[in-house]
Amino acid sequence: MSQEIVELVLFRLAEGVTEADFLAAAQETDRWLQRQAGYLRRELSRDDAGQWADVVHWESLALAEAAAAGFMEEPAGQQMAALLAGDSVQIFHTAVVHQA
Repeated sequence: MSQEIVELVLFRLAEGVTEADFLAAAQETDRWLQRQAGYLRRELSRDDAGQWADVVHWESLALAEAAAAGFMEEPAGQQMAALLAGDSVQIFHTAVVHQA
């Protein structure tokens, strides 16, 4: 049985990008994610200093990695990448070990 995976992407928006612009692009990404095998859910959050967290839950690491491999080839992925400060992006995959 596969273990649920949390994909955590930490980043800042590129200079001049508004929250409204980013959230519009995030909706396009949502539509793409919903078509991917193994996708479970997604949350976006940010702190007062402008650090964002994009949290995506996947059925397995293999399915998360398969989706990631094709994301930057998609218009939604290219649009999203253009809105982020590239040097701020950090990506982590962690296994869910407890939930309540």
